[in-house]
Amino acid sequence: MITSSILNGPLVLRHELGHSIIDVGEEYDGGFGYFGVNAAHDLSKPIPWEHWLSKLPTNATSLESEILMKPRVERSVMPMQVYPWTMLNTTSSWSIKFTSSGDYSRHVVRFSLSGLPQQEDLQVVLDGVDLGWVPKPGIGLDRWHYDIHSPDGLAPGLHELKFILVNEERKGVAQLCSAEILEFGNEEE
Repeated sequence: MITSSILNGPLVLRHELGHSIIDVGEEYDGGFGYFGVNAAHDLSKPIPWEHWLSKLPTNATSLESEILMKPRVERSVMPMQVYPWTMLNTTSSWSIKFTSSGDYSRHVVRFSLSGLPQQEDLQVVLDGVDLGWVPKPGIGLDRWHYDIHSPDGLAPGLHELKFILVNEERKGVAQLCSAEILEFGNEEE
């Protein structure tokens, strides 16, 4: 693997090195290659990475111990995931529509971009509301992954996510690499 990315290089190197020294698949959301010590398909068997989970504090109550000691499946859904790898332009925004059941308590808009070093370059809009995207300081033209968390659930029905290139000077370098929506249950779920 070769990369000139100062910010992403170490992350990518660790990821790819893991494939070289351990028989593991990918862990990308929506991916096909879930196997090895980073995958659990049967919750009646021990979790392969359980030894890496945090230990309980010594003053934990018996109820806390019961709740915290058992790994659990948490309620979540991904109603939209795309890898467009597309150049953005100012003449038409890139958008996608997706449907939410409205049955979840909170959500995350997750995406990756490259070629967008300034906040003034781009607007990320969900259902007509600017999400206030802020680029990673010092990112330059490099790719970065962003999560915009919302403590609110999505309403049931159709939604639209848009990426609007505002700065004409970024045309030809501004790229939307990936986007997804994740919805989560409340803290008890």
